[in-house]
Amino acid sequence: ALERRRCRVIGYPFAERLLRDASALAKVHALPLFDFIFRPSAGAVCCSGLQQMVRQRCATLTRWMGARFAESETLGPEVGLLVTGRVSLHPDSKYQAALQRRIPIVRPSCLEAMWEAKSEVNLEPHTLPALCGLGICFGGLLQAGEMEALQAQAVAAGAMSEPLDRAEVVIVKDVFAPRYLEAQRIGILAAPPLWLERCLELRCCVPIAGELEVQNPQSLQLKLFGGPSPAPGASHALALVDASGKAEPESSMVLSDCVICLLYLPPGELRDVAKAMAWTLGAHTTLSPFD
Repeated sequence: ALERRRCRVIGYPFAERLLRDASALAKVHALPLFDFIFRPSAGAVCCSGLQQMVRQRCATLTRWMGARFAESETLGPEVGLLVTGRVSLHPDSKYQAALQRRIPIVRPSCLEAMWEAKSEVNLEPHTLPALCGLGICFGGLLQAGEMEALQAQAVAAGAMSEPLDRAEVVIVKDVFAPRYLEAQRIGILAAPPLWLERCLELRCCVPIAGELEVQNPQSLQLKLFGGPSPAPGASHALALVDASGKAEPESSMVLSDCVICLLYLPPGELRDVAKAMAWTLGAHTTLSPFD
């Protein structure tokens, strides 16, 4: 009501401060103001991903406590605190920008606690959990026990376990997982268990990049000794060569009870060589990991 009447509203603590030092008025960013609770060096407060009523409450508290409230759509250089209700993997999000600049990321409860205490508080209890609000789908060719353990840790860190069609990220072991292919088709991010472990370790939602991306499985190099790739059943000597270049001795039917999946090898000469080797050693081959 006083603001609608264009009254300039200040709090009793700031009125006392102003009587002691009239120059304090020059430090005011905007009115109304209760008192300088934020340190001047703390920077502006910015919000992201909040409902309108919560955002308005945060803006009001920020100004009442003497800090500048940043209204911009991006995280400006003046921002020293990000208030949000969830993490984001979008590369242009305020959350990712705050991570890069090492700006504290807290929940709205931080401002409420400061207003209640009328002083700055420890940010640790109000720090945004590592996966807060992120929808994650589990089970991309992971063993049951491993999936349950990852899911429990992620949910404890604020994630929401979702089916694939409602998830933002699907956890898969490698690029051959059926859910990886489906996630690619419908435009959902995919990440390996290593990414989830790294987020939990660092206590923030890091980008899915570099070694944290879903990887292609590594294969041993196959070489053919005695000429080009033979037809199935031929008697050319075949050997499996490790990284040192040392060849294993030729065998006969030592793999007669084995079924070897060649799906991880690219189509072409390498897969043909592997197939010929397997048949020469008595094994069966398949392109399905479930056989």
